[in-house]
Amino acid sequence: KYAKEHPKEVATYVCPQCGKEFIREVRKVRGNQTKQGKVGPFCSKSCAGKYGTDVQNGSVPELVYGTDLKSVGL
Repeated sequence: KYAKEHPKEVATYVCPQCGKEFIREVRKVRGNQTKQGKVGPFCSKSCAGKYGTDVQNGSVPELVYGTDLKSVGL
């Protein structure tokens, strides 16, 4: 009964690595990105890993929450 009265809150996001639009529960994004200031959300673990590798290799600047790679020219 509670689940019917309180549906999950979802939102559409754009992956900062590949630019793909995807849907994710807001509560999952709120904990990692907004409160901890992490980059993302990413569409997959693969994109998150590629971004982390690119930052370590110096090929992309480390971004702050909510920055899209395309807006930085990457």
